Amino acid sequence: MFGSKGQSANELLVIYMFVMLIFTIFVLSFAQDRSAEIQASKVRLADSIGERFAYELNLATRSGNGYFRKMNYPTTLDGITPYTIILNNISRTVDINFTVGATNYSHSFPVINSNAVVTPPVFAVLPNGTAYGYVLHSTDMQFSSGNIYIQNMDGTNVISTILYLVPAPWGMNISATPNEIKVAGNTSRISVFVYNQIFNPVPDGTLVHFQTNLGIIDEFAPTVNGTANAILISGFDWGAATVNATVYVNGEQLTKFAKVSIERT
Repeated sequence: MFGSKGQSANELLVIYMFVMLIFTIFVLSFAQDRSAEIQASKVRLADSIGERFAYELNLATRSGNGYFRKMNYPTTLDGITPYTIILNNISRTVDINFTVGATNYSHSFPVINSNAVVTPPVFAVLPNGTAYGYVLHSTDMQFSSGNIYIQNMDGTNVISTILYLVPAPWGMNISATPNEIKVAGNTSRISVFVYNQIFNPVPDGTLVHFQTNLGIIDEFAPTVNGTANAILISGFDWGAATVNATVYVNGEQLTKFAKVSIERT
């Protein structure tokens, strides 16, 4: 009788151990499948971000001068996993990189034109220190706000993570040479340098409108390398000539003035 009970207990123990073994295998298999599913989800999200970045840069290139657009992206892949976006000037791609466990993930998406100005200019470098592109986003860097601004400025893609660039003049400097002339047909050259928000010259052909209260001056002059020149010609009146130079920004006007003293003979 006791032998029969001992045999039953042993059989129950074997059955219990078998059930636990099956349960453990199921749990491990589920955990492995779940881990693979989570990793695949991160890969899909990273791919979607890379595809969109490449699409936006290619759209800016195709659209031409004056195009601008704001793009939003997540600062981490899933609220936790850090990742990096690099504009690779050697391969002309947008590269997405992140690490899951011991696995390093990297995928590239082609762009038409890697000619770009990036602010802030954080360079991606090879192990030997050679710069090969720009870091557009890195979870560990302070500038990565989740927003990026893309603008085409005369064929160059201007990319910024901290500054909203508009396709229009932002500032100007004006000078008169000489600033003193005589009456009756003497001249002074009025030079205006017009620049954008990163202090580069505006595209050639940007029109500057000139006006003066004394003498005559060209009404309009186009910029070349950012500079527009107009000639002030004195008449028979003397005094302080005020020359206004104006460019128009999205319906608003930006004006600077220069003074030229017109003297009697």
